Amino acid sequence: MKKCAACARESGDGRKYCRYHAKALEQLKSHYDSWVEAYGGISWQDYLQRLQKMEEETTGQWVREVIEAEMKKKEEV
Repeated sequence: MKKCAACARESGDGRKYCRYHAKALEQLKSHYDSWVEAYGGISWQDYLQRLQKMEEETTGQWVREVIEAEMKKKEEV
């Protein structure tokens, strides 16, 4: 069984993230559009970097873990 890219939980069905981190990614993506509109265009990577710099209370643990995994993925490319 495949493991979540952000934790040790099983991700299941060939998914990248477990259900908790998948929900966090879904929330990140849904809020990204608002940031694009507010900033007059912002890249996904810049969005993640800005969120990463915010305090933990603002973003939450699962979101921060997804951001870290997504940033790591970008570094590997």
